Amino acid sequence: MSARLALVACIACALSMAAPTFADAADRPITIGAVAEPPAVAGIDGDTLRTAAEEQVRTLDGSHVTRPVTISLAIVGATKAPASCIVNATVLDRRTGAMLGIAAGYAYADENAGGDPRLAVARAAVRNAVARIPDVISAAGAWRK
Repeated sequence: MSARLALVACIACALSMAAPTFADAADRPITIGAVAEPPAVAGIDGDTLRTAAEEQVRTLDGSHVTRPVTISLAIVGATKAPASCIVNATVLDRRTGAMLGIAAGYAYADENAGGDPRLAVARAAVRNAVARIPDVISAAGAWRK
């Protein structure tokens, strides 16, 4: 059990030190930092997961953010049949590295869905997690109404 705890501590440390990936990240109030490599059962690779998150973050209105944040993503649960996915988006204060909160997103596909719906399910879980990020930022007192 201590090895598992050490692994979790290492991942948390890496996520908290993640640098934003955009060249102009200093100008953006919400950026994507670390993206943990998804498990194979999720049906999505790390680059596609990052791209999906970046696309969703661009849909957020960052004009209300009073201090810049970095989002780190991880798929924390996934199944193949029926397809399901749980994504955690950890919201970090970009200046201090302090964790402000976690937004979780969940999605699933019915067993009767044709083909392999895992990619669409993972993207939907990302969309659901990112949609909750303003609530996390607001609860931390970093969202101007």
